[in-house]
Amino acid sequence: EVIDKFGADTFRYYMIGGAAPGLDINYNQDDVGLCYRNLGVLWNLVQYFIDQIETTGLKPGTVKKEKLALEDRYILAKLQETVAKTTTAFEAYNINEIPHIVEGLFLEISRTYVQQIRERAAWGSDAEKQTIVDVLCKVISETLVLFAPIAPFITEELYQQLRKRVGLAAESVHHCSWPVVEKRFVDEKLL
Repeated sequence: EVIDKFGADTFRYYMIGGAAPGLDINYNQDDVGLCYRNLGVLWNLVQYFIDQIETTGLKPGTVKKEKLALEDRYILAKLQETVAKTTTAFEAYNINEIPHIVEGLFLEISRTYVQQIRERAAWGSDAEKQTIVDVLCKVISETLVLFAPIAPFITEELYQQLRKRVGLAAESVHHCSWPVVEKRFVDEKLL
């Protein structure tokens, strides 16, 4: 019933993060609904990015640290923190922690970063818009890779939408290399 109503990824996302290993899960329909809404946030985030590249006509490139505004540095630092925590959780077989870690990142991208860049994205210079496109491409594509083991179907669909528009190299999100922490973007003080 849950899969029919909310989809397999929602159920998987809920079940993986719903209980610690060895404990029974107390099924909660409200929590399933929250997972479903959070997947909607991830979907809308990718659609926002696609809209940005189609509106501006810009193609993502390499993130240049010297051109980053405070909010750009913040979300890149948050990405590095998330990569480190997710990798540690996987290596320790703490899979139940992973959905909440990655969810925190994509909710932060949507609720904080996108809100802070709206003016720059709409009325900023071409260089500012390029930086936003570069940063969004990096954080969104790496978020999809981090979340793919938890929600494989939606991350694959979103990855293919990005791949079609920005030419991502890997044929599938499941063929991407696992993200690694980039020390140049680590900023614990800023976080």
